[in-house]
Amino acid sequence: MIKLFRLDYRLLHGQVVFSWCGSQGIDYIVVADNVAANDKLKKTTLSLAKPPGTGLEILETKEAIRLINGGRYQRKTVLLICGNTKEALELSKNVDEIKKVNFGNIAKKENSKQYDLSVYLTDDELEDAKAILNSGVEVEMQQLPNSPCSLLKEKIN
Repeated sequence: MIKLFRLDYRLLHGQVVFSWCGSQGIDYIVVADNVAANDKLKKTTLSLAKPPGTGLEILETKEAIRLINGGRYQRKTVLLICGNTKEALELSKNVDEIKKVNFGNIAKKENSKQYDLSVYLTDDELEDAKAILNSGVEVEMQQLPNSPCSLLKEKIN
């Protein structure tokens, strides 16, 4: 079961591992990221960041969708994480189990606008986020489990 679906451009790092995994009782992490899945060095680095005793798979987005929908993680408490809005949209549209996505960390870049403490969206990323919302999936913005949580729909209306 997917306990938390998070978008964080850094994917797996200390903040995710120690704060989110601990607070949510995560025992399995699925990184759905096309770039990381095809980069041996990134995969090695990400595997070093996972908590002991926690399972980890780093998959292309389409493969993650196939495995989730096929029931592979039904008996797990899963953190699903991706690194960009395009992949978050693809996952949201194709996995019925997803009802909410946590925009945790989207880096500031040229022509981006700040929507939360660590969420900066370009026009294209905002369109992806709106498409996620239009598909019936809630978009919350929260950096850490004990941080204030806000809803993207309240910031764009």
